[in-house]
Amino acid sequence: YSINTKTGSSALYGGTGLTVGGNLSFTGGSVWGGAIVGGSYTPNASGTVMGGVSKGQGFAFASEYQRLSLLSTSLDAQANTASVVDQWGTLHFNAAGLMLAVFDIQAADALKNMQIDALAEGAQVLINIHGTAVDFGNHGYTGFNKGQVLFNLPEAASVMLNGGINASLLAMNASVGQGWGQINGQVVVKDWNSSVQVNDAPMPNSRPNQLQRLPEPASLALVGLGLAAAGLARRRA
Repeated sequence: YSINTKTGSSALYGGTGLTVGGNLSFTGGSVWGGAIVGGSYTPNASGTVMGGVSKGQGFAFASEYQRLSLLSTSLDAQANTASVVDQWGTLHFNAAGLMLAVFDIQAADALKNMQIDALAEGAQVLINIHGTAVDFGNHGYTGFNKGQVLFNLPEAASVMLNGGINASLLAMNASVGQGWGQINGQVVVKDWNSSVQVNDAPMPNSRPNQLQRLPEPASLALVGLGLAAAGLARRRA
């Protein structure tokens, strides 16, 4: 796995590929571009930072943590637009006729199949999940389109990801544990200790001739706040 790369060397990003507020260590893979590390960097013969490592604070982690924490709280306060229907073990989220659909579920519900019905082009779905431990299991996500769905976990302290998920994840105080598969979206968590692949598919901040609905969680595909070790993820277009 690598950070800051698309498919093929001709599409590699330049500049800074990774910014870490704390310490950086990893056992394999590559960071394409440079790395800015606020704490210590532990080199490993099997892990390579192609553009070199520099010491410093390339990102305002503290202020961004405060901003995104307030964002998570405000998103959680949004009124539900419709109820969630559990039909034969599949949670149905009805987004018909809505440009912003808002739903609340409990942590235990995250293990169930999920289906978004009648999601319009350009519409967005906010799903607030309540509970301190959230396991997404390995199940289907029907009707989840890249760049249109955000999971907000305001209370989560631990998260498990498995399978393939087309959604962004905002869980400011959560540690992501071991898992497999990929998430196509933006991921903002406390720390990341997983082999799940993160593919950057951002939530749009605004679109021409449309009102702004959900604010973009962050300008980075992966922000590890208080990151002790970087779980490497391949980033593709």
